[in-house]
Amino acid sequence: MTTYEKYLYLGKQENMFLETGDFASAKLKGKEAAEFRNENFSKEDWERLIKDAPSGRARYEYTRMMKERFPDEDEEAKARALFGLDEKKDADEYSDEELAARKLFGLDKKS
Repeated sequence: MTTYEKYLYLGKQENMFLETGDFASAKLKGKEAAEFRNENFSKEDWERLIKDAPSGRARYEYTRMMKERFPDEDEEAKARALFGLDEKKDADEYSDEELAARKLFGLDKKS
């Protein structure tokens, strides 16, 4: 059984408890499923969960959670390009905005 299938199985167990009216057990099983997902899912598992999500809101939330655990590797590169931080300059050639951006991204250290 894959990680994703185990997560689905925990969700089915939660639903069975809800159908029988055992709300305390359903709450515990839901908590167990969320903890299992957050601790064991790979990026591929998250992508599959997002693909299989029944609603736009669920896809949004799962995407947000996945990005917290697996941030885009390009984000820093995009920010550097946006602020022109890839260009080498002498310290006195930076504008105030560039200096602020360098400080924000921790690039004001001498290398």
